[in-house]
Amino acid sequence: REAIQEVKTSLKKITAEIENILTEADASIFAIYQQLLEDVTLHEMINKYLQEGYSLDSSLSLTFKDFSDTYEKIEDEYLRERLFDIKDVLLRLKNAAANIRNGQQSEDRPAEDKPSRPERKIILVARELLPTQLIASPLKNVNGIICESGGQTSHAAILAKALRIPMLIGIKELPDIVKAGDKILLDCQAGLCYLHPTNELIKQYAQPLIHSRKLRD
Repeated sequence: REAIQEVKTSLKKITAEIENILTEADASIFAIYQQLLEDVTLHEMINKYLQEGYSLDSSLSLTFKDFSDTYEKIEDEYLRERLFDIKDVLLRLKNAAANIRNGQQSEDRPAEDKPSRPERKIILVARELLPTQLIASPLKNVNGIICESGGQTSHAAILAKALRIPMLIGIKELPDIVKAGDKILLDCQAGLCYLHPTNELIKQYAQPLIHSRKLRD
């Protein structure tokens, strides 16, 4: 219960922080998270495992597996993508519970206040990216996102579009080979990304890159 309350508070804080950079419709994603935290079925599933003697972390993981087994059978892509929202909420509950046990405060801070290097532009590369993870990143520095899994109807993709951050989904194996500091050229229109692009290739993309930067500014 304490973890649920802490997550509710942190989500209200996130919503207040992003009001000036997102439309009301896009920010409403986190209102859906609040509804999930109050969902009776979710509470019953977690409590069922707790009453069986599982730890809270295990109960949250088993609850997610139950949802995953159900959602994988759904054909509608939009509804199937809601599994990422459930995962995001359950992960936040797990982290909140860990903070409570350790007597720590939540690490959520406004994106503007996070340590960043304004000159260093980055591309986020991830197996998957959850909405609260995206919002917690140094948004001013993020020039692109590459995800191994996810879909165009995921809330992370919707937020990226609202923030005018190019996002490419479905690039397999890249998280296994890319390293911090590697150069990547991202072409979302063609659905391509280039690891270690040559100077000649960068020159070919000079005008589109300038146009992209103007759109972000």
